[in-house]
Amino acid sequence: GMRVLGLVLWLAAGAAGAWGCSTAHDCQLNGVCEAGVCHCDPAWGSPDCSVLQFEADGTVAYGGPDAEVTSWGGGPPVYDRSTQRWTLFVTEIAEHCGLSAWQSMSTVVAATSGSPQGPFVREAVAVPTQAHNPYYVHDPSTGTHLIFHIGGGDNPVHTNLTCVNGTTVHAMDSAVDSIPYRGASADAARKRTRRSPSGRAGTTSGQEKVETPAGEADAASDGPMYSQPPYVHAATSLAGPWTRVNTTFPGEMAAGWGSDNPAPYIFPNGTVLMLTRKYNGTAAKLGIVPHDTIWLVRAPSYKGPYTFVHDEPLFSDYFKSVKPFNEEDPCIWRDARGNFHALFHFTRGHAWSPDGINWSWGGGKPAWTTTVADMACDSHTCKTAKGEVATVKDAERPRIWVNPQSGQPELFFVASGGNTQPTGVGMGEKGFTVVRKLKTA
Repeated sequence: GMRVLGLVLWLAAGAAGAWGCSTAHDCQLNGVCEAGVCHCDPAWGSPDCSVLQFEADGTVAYGGPDAEVTSWGGGPPVYDRSTQRWTLFVTEIAEHCGLSAWQSMSTVVAATSGSPQGPFVREAVAVPTQAHNPYYVHDPSTGTHLIFHIGGGDNPVHTNLTCVNGTTVHAMDSAVDSIPYRGASADAARKRTRRSPSGRAGTTSGQEKVETPAGEADAASDGPMYSQPPYVHAATSLAGPWTRVNTTFPGEMAAGWGSDNPAPYIFPNGTVLMLTRKYNGTAAKLGIVPHDTIWLVRAPSYKGPYTFVHDEPLFSDYFKSVKPFNEEDPCIWRDARGNFHALFHFTRGHAWSPDGINWSWGGGKPAWTTTVADMACDSHTCKTAKGEVATVKDAERPRIWVNPQSGQPELFFVASGGNTQPTGVGMGEKGFTVVRKLKTA
């Protein structure tokens, strides 16, 4: 049966002193409540402990205006005892292309640094095209290193694009034709979505739906990019080699399975709890909200089988009582008290849970801003500018690194294109990965 998910909407009081906490939930589990006042952990501030507190402006962790590649987020970083260096698994667009080619040219790159804050230097491709949105996690029960991502990672680079220095200069054909999705089962999905004179693949108009094999989603409504489950690559060493895991995911993907933006947490016994996003392309095209919903799934191990925890998206009660909860790019972490936390892209909001199952939502109050030192950005591009600080409008793919010794969040990673999502062609746009240090005292 449907579990009613916890909804907590916190509104700042208009008059000073009118608001006070009763329990730690009123402090979003980011501190303790004493005598009606929230005492926040070092990384959090504001009366309800809902806003991240940064120690300094951000810096480029990977890529950047002077790099020859576009990157698009990754992490959190992990310490490699064998090399005594930190490894960041980050999205890099192959062949020096820009983010416009993300659906066909994405790779997962292993980059290393002497510090978890970077900057990170490219070492090798961990997962080849097509592999996007990597999320590293360690399985403590088996000692296995895991990268959850979208795209099968089993296709060579194939493109009609002209690319240079991390930007897409020219697409020879239309965006749909020149940048096809190249992931596992994608070819079969494209064959199942036949063209007709009045429509093209990847849209809902002018298509004939053909029989879909059992357990696979029909790709017609949202395109094959969003009809595949997350993929998992595993390795016994951070240096690889990485092997794709034969996972078992639900067969109801077309009926609401969150198929991308995987954000996994693995318990000491190997149980997986994961936030994912389900994208409804038809709703997005029609301007219907929500078109991005967040789902909670679990599995006894990283190999599966994965099942829904609830039969509705998280915060469905928020849909009904306040406004549609429309979010993507979840990240998940557990604090020193054992509480779970999540951040998202659209609102930059924070959610929290005492057990990972029952979640509360802060109403979408922004938890962060993104500043980058020694950078200046105009409407489409950024450049290195010593002494300047850019407050970038585009900040996606949030990730939190928790210091394993303190149990507190200490680093915040985000993907950015500056003031615009860098998906343009011929505009010189370039994506990069930013890190900001959180306050620890």
